Amino acid sequence: MQAQSTFRDGRMSVGLLVAVIALALAFALGGASGYLVKALTVPTSTSAPVQTAPQTFPQSSPKRTILPNQT
Repeated sequence: MQAQSTFRDGRMSVGLLVAVIALALAFALGGASGYLVKALTVPTSTSAPVQTAPQTFPQSSPKRTILPNQT
């Protein structure tokens, strides 16, 4: 008799159960959507090489060492 009373009073509330299910469903849909987008995305074509401009670096001035004055 007392065990039945404990089980009846120890139930989770409906709101908490709905929140837990909604959270689990959000994580499941979020994870599955990544796989779905990856599967449906058309791969890019790599047949033509991409032409890039050559890199030019500014001309540096020659390095000078500073020597003490000699007299």
